[in-house]
Amino acid sequence: MKVFTIAEGVSPGATVSFLNFESAGIVNMPCVIVGEVGRNRFEGKVAVEPEAVELDIDTGESNISDVRVALSKDGVPKLYKADIDDHERCLIIVRTPIGFRGYAQHTGDRTGIFCTNELCRYKADIAPMAEVPQVCPSCGEENTVLIKMARWPGENIATGKIGEGPQGLTAGAMQFVTIMPKGEVFRISLGSDGTKKSGSTYYCFDGENLNSLTWSERRLTELF
Repeated sequence: MKVFTIAEGVSPGATVSFLNFESAGIVNMPCVIVGEVGRNRFEGKVAVEPEAVELDIDTGESNISDVRVALSKDGVPKLYKADIDDHERCLIIVRTPIGFRGYAQHTGDRTGIFCTNELCRYKADIAPMAEVPQVCPSCGEENTVLIKMARWPGENIATGKIGEGPQGLTAGAMQFVTIMPKGEVFRISLGSDGTKKSGSTYYCFDGENLNSLTWSERRLTELF
């Protein structure tokens, strides 16, 4: 399956890191790492078969671009060199950034609406591209209708967390190595004090490319 990285944008492939476990006699073990080490932070790692690693001559970096996921002899997910073309899924390394006092949300697509008025509690399913009413259809209150999002549709095989501040509590965001099915729309929403780009971006793998659009771009293009 094809490999992509989501950070500030979408890029093909993913960078591979190398770990040493000298006490066990293991050196230069390739793996993909998300998250970071520190208080209220943690890393997630996925081992990579050496044969799946490619050297980028221009940058000198080691990357993966096409892999298959299988269980190792110890029963944990591992990335191997692809032996068949799999266009029904892709592997995404989600390196979600954060700004100062920022946050990140990872969800699926829009699925419904609901009213925050405690005396109303109206809710309804909607099509992903439907307009969201400014006035609740049930109680008539303005600015009480919020959007319900589907759950994250990816299969996470590694999870990490990054943070800001000495204790990692000023800001934080989860990062993933995830298997995403073709045609599934998912969303990453970022917020901060304005030092980083904020807003929501929607993504969809079409079998060849991982497309990304803002909400307004999605409505304009009708790509997915």
